[in-house]
Amino acid sequence: MAKVRDWLDDFLERHRRRFNPFDWPEPGSDENADYARMWLDAFVRDKVREQEADAASVRLGQTPPNWRNDHLPAVMAEIKAMREASTAQAGHGVIADSIETARVQSRHCGWCNGSGLRTVFHPRYDGSGILMLEREDDRGELRKRPTAARVAAHCICPLGQYMRAKVGDDNARIPELRRVLDGRSLWMAHDPTRPEDGMVPGMTEADPRAAREQVVEWIGGGGEKAF
Repeated sequence: MAKVRDWLDDFLERHRRRFNPFDWPEPGSDENADYARMWLDAFVRDKVREQEADAASVRLGQTPPNWRNDHLPAVMAEIKAMREASTAQAGHGVIADSIETARVQSRHCGWCNGSGLRTVFHPRYDGSGILMLEREDDRGELRKRPTAARVAAHCICPLGQYMRAKVGDDNARIPELRRVLDGRSLWMAHDPTRPEDGMVPGMTEADPRAAREQVVEWIGGGGEKAF
């Protein structure tokens, strides 16, 4: 996933054209640079993704802010509302009646961008796909064995929960993002080597095909028993 600074200028230009506030700073000015820095700091702090920011911007169309200093708080409030809605529905155990419905309900999910799967990381993740960690064998002896360093977890959104409900007996072997966020899993929700954007090169959270491949690789390696 691209870093916030890589897409922020394009997003702000789209947002500006969408609402055309009369007091927006002049592009290229020092004032505009200072204004953009506020957005950058807020987005990095809350790990906002480009699709999430655009979705929040569009949602403001019904009640557009009047002044430029109202725009950032309004966008952040919309992002918070979208995240809380996804979490609340999943937390109540509501399973959509079809995968199509689940996809529609999850299209603005801030964790998986609507894919239903979120990449999670081993605490010792160092950028490689496999870690060689010491584990006891059947004889009680410590031996180094390959351990998955990053895998796909079922998201907290309706699509993630729909997928989890359909997996059946493999649920125990596939992580659940809700448990990760609650601190009840050894997996981490963000890339420990890249704290700003939480992803690894070549793997995007919104790429279901790549995430499914991670699930297959992980199940083949023994799932959470790998710890």
